[in-house]
Amino acid sequence: MNIIPDLRFLKWNPTFNWVPFSDVFHPKNGFSFRDLLLQFLNIIGFIPVGYLASAVVKKYKFTFGVLFSLLFTVLIELMQYFLSFGSAQLGDILMNGLGGLIGAFLCIKI
Repeated sequence: MNIIPDLRFLKWNPTFNWVPFSDVFHPKNGFSFRDLLLQFLNIIGFIPVGYLASAVVKKYKFTFGVLFSLLFTVLIELMQYFLSFGSAQLGDILMNGLGGLIGAFLCIKI
């Protein structure tokens, strides 16, 4: 009885898309409303992250909220890259960072 799993059949194929929004405005496939909606949801999803990160500190609220959001999204994209789960994309980092920026701004103004 062999208790060691056979890892020969696992395939590691990490991909990173360095061209932002190439999935939304693809030259061959044209405009994709679905991918544009996903980019919008990336922004919406990270507004609470920026807001809550800014709310937990007393000094440098805005800077901390934005940097935390960016570092958190880079961590997520690195996990996607190294675990080959989905595809890591520069556009996701930019949109999540924008959501964190909006959340940090809302925390300061509210």
